[in-house]
Amino acid sequence: MPFYAIDFETYYDDDCSVKILGPEAYVSHPQFKAYMVAIHSPDISYVGDPLTFNWNYLTNASGFVAHNARFDRAVFRSLPVTDKLREIPWFCTADLAVYLRAGRSLKDAAKDLLGVTLNKDLRDKARGKSWEQLVADGIGEEMKKYCARDAELCYTLWDKFSDKWPDTERAISALNMDSGATGIHIDEELLDKGMDILADIKFKAGKLIPWDWGDNKTPLSPIKLGLACRAAGIEPPASVAEDSEECAEWEEKYSGKYPWISTLRDWRKANILWKKLQTVQNRLSPNGILNYEIKYFGAHTGRFSGSGGFNIQNMPRDPLHGVHLRNMIIPRAGKKIVHIDLSQIEARILLWFVKDTEALARIRAGEHIYEVHARETMGWTGGPLKKENPKLYSLAKARVLGAGYQCGGPRFVSLAKTMAGVILTEAEAIKVIADYRAKNKKIVAFWGRLNRDFFWSYQKNEPYEMCLPSGRVLRYENIRSIGGNLRASVEINGNPHNFFGGKLTENLVQATARDVFVGALMRASAKFPMLFHVHDEGNFEVDELTAEQDAAEIKRLFEMPVPWLPGCPIEAEVKVLDRYEK
Repeated sequence: MPFYAIDFETYYDDDCSVKILGPEAYVSHPQFKAYMVAIHSPDISYVGDPLTFNWNYLTNASGFVAHNARFDRAVFRSLPVTDKLREIPWFCTADLAVYLRAGRSLKDAAKDLLGVTLNKDLRDKARGKSWEQLVADGIGEEMKKYCARDAELCYTLWDKFSDKWPDTERAISALNMDSGATGIHIDEELLDKGMDILADIKFKAGKLIPWDWGDNKTPLSPIKLGLACRAAGIEPPASVAEDSEECAEWEEKYSGKYPWISTLRDWRKANILWKKLQTVQNRLSPNGILNYEIKYFGAHTGRFSGSGGFNIQNMPRDPLHGVHLRNMIIPRAGKKIVHIDLSQIEARILLWFVKDTEALARIRAGEHIYEVHARETMGWTGGPLKKENPKLYSLAKARVLGAGYQCGGPRFVSLAKTMAGVILTEAEAIKVIADYRAKNKKIVAFWGRLNRDFFWSYQKNEPYEMCLPSGRVLRYENIRSIGGNLRASVEINGNPHNFFGGKLTENLVQATARDVFVGALMRASAKFPMLFHVHDEGNFEVDELTAEQDAAEIKRLFEMPVPWLPGCPIEAEVKVLDRYEK
């Protein structure tokens, strides 16, 4: 049975936009309209009004393919089509493309994989215009050709390369689409209360900021901030972006001495979280469901990332003024959330790669990995480490989680704080790193081996490949020596990045952990509805009457031995929750 490539063209403007609303809320917007569809396969090439096409012609399809299938599937399901058509699976050629190391957009994928150059300027001309207006502007026929070309290229990508996309990868791509479209339930009362709290904090802080920001939506004017800093005799931060570590350090350094910096920090943090809550509010369905998106292959290792305007992979971990976004996620009526997290999966896999059989045996016997590390490399000979010496336990945790990929002392300062809450001076961190390397010779030797292999590929002027235990391959191309550093591209026509033994080790371990997690996620989601996943954790929605039994079964499925990773102990921590809390 055939596959059909489908591409819709839809009305959009600044408010009615998939980027602002997400696919499901977008197709429910009163101004939304799908005015064109292109359908392509060897037996059909159609372009025209979706409402005049006889969709029943496609009931024999093996599947529908689209470049960004989540969007086109949402549009398709907004049409009056039969249940039989709705049951036909969708596959995403954008996900296929990134699996093959190509660019994610159709423009980049076509260039990287097909050698075809696309011009996407026409889509920009359609902003805020109905089909009738496009025809009146004289670009109606051009838009038809544009839409038909996209569907044709999408089909060609699928036809030429789908056999290189393993079934497991297709399945996790589809699971991401399905779970995001099903969405998560939001506590609307808590959401509204949180927005009110943050709005009040912004208002009060805004009145105390010592410069006039008039009608601007934000007081974070680089010019006015710079003037205030120079008047105080301090340098302004280079950026006040949400994820700017430099800005956070600048605020911490000066807020005690200059009260207006503390006020500015309060406004900035409250505004960041308020905007996240506003996004949630704007996208909520009438029954309180938030749809979301997860980016398949958000990193070249295969790890996932956030997407679509609301990053479910990077929600704030801690509450701000009592406002906690994570706590706003609740189960549907009669349900519970089962939260499960693979325990120190990357650290265990690193030990497996370096063949530290003694440490792995102790972990399999029930010892905690941080305590094993402390006993083997930090001189601990006492009883339960976490109970008897919490400070040493935290340092062991920081070493296990932060030092295994060849970071230096300065970098370890921030890693130790983030990963284990350990505060170190740079001098202390340098000593810790030196001690770690002296006591973990197998890991250090592994860095050296990968670095030598990478350098050897550079000398031979050939790509460097690392075959994962799962059978997947990480590939590094166009290796060059620049400024004493070896740089390579991990994507076709991608920008080069620095690589060395520790970084390659991190890539290898992270990619392997990702494949372990995907296997566990697919086993569990075959029996229980998945809500969402974040890094090494999965969240499932189960009946409240069977929640404890279901949690035990999900744990069993997550902890099943991995055939291609023999001897590596896989463990998971599970909780039954009334609201998401990690």
